[in-house]
Amino acid sequence: MFSPRRHLSTALLVTVSFAATVACTPGSGAIRLAARSGTVVDQESRAGIAEADVFQVYWGRGVAGEPRPAYALRWTTTDARGAFAFDEELSSEPRSWVLETDEAEYGFFHPDYGLTRRGRGDADAPLVLEGTRLDEARRRAEELNLCGSRPADEVLAALSRMRCSRRPR
Repeated sequence: MFSPRRHLSTALLVTVSFAATVACTPGSGAIRLAARSGTVVDQESRAGIAEADVFQVYWGRGVAGEPRPAYALRWTTTDARGAFAFDEELSSEPRSWVLETDEAEYGFFHPDYGLTRRGRGDADAPLVLEGTRLDEARRRAEELNLCGSRPADEVLAALSRMRCSRRPR
């Protein structure tokens, strides 16, 4: 005998099972993190900046009035010539597997230059991230902003964990 209630329960169970299988399967719709290389340079002298922390972040859509979530964020460090490279890989962050994201954004941090966010750049050209050396007052202000306040987004939160010995509670 046909029972609408049982039929609805079965349909709901099948739908939830399918959605859970698709959402929880590793690699299902995972963000492919782009391979990118480039250099970090001083804007005035064009010399490479060694030991700069370079980031690649894929932002989620987010909610109006709230910080956008970072669905994939990774870091690398420049060599003595200011060169860096990210290899292509799949995001290991589970929340990125089924969510829509923007293209990667790039930037870097160096204590003498502060935090620089560049944007996306041309995917076919080597990425050049430029920074301007900070004077002492700006450098202290940048450090206070990074280490003495609540980070405004996930890039700053990760950077403060990497660079700040003490965080306020």
